Amino acid sequence: METVLTPAKKQANLSVKLGLDTKSELQRLASVKKRSVHYLMREAVENYVAEQQAEEEYQKYVENRVMKAYHRLQTEGSNGVPSEQVFSELRKKMKAYANSK
Repeated sequence: METVLTPAKKQANLSVKLGLDTKSELQRLASVKKRSVHYLMREAVENYVAEQQAEEEYQKYVENRVMKAYHRLQTEGSNGVPSEQVFSELRKKMKAYANSK
């Protein structure tokens, strides 16, 4: 049987300057977790990138929902209750409640 090797992910070097306290804490954490500093830094960067990508996707989703709602409002009009009417009814109920005490 022939062994097929898959190409490794391309990698690039990146240099980061950290404060001495941060570097010391990173070294301590690496020792506690029995991992290399390199591993912890790579994991932190990968997690950050994934979080930022998820945030971008969520923002696009929200923007799309808002724009759809805005378009629907522009084309179909509102079928809701105007805020002035809501506040007016709320004031009436608050007065009635205050007078009942």
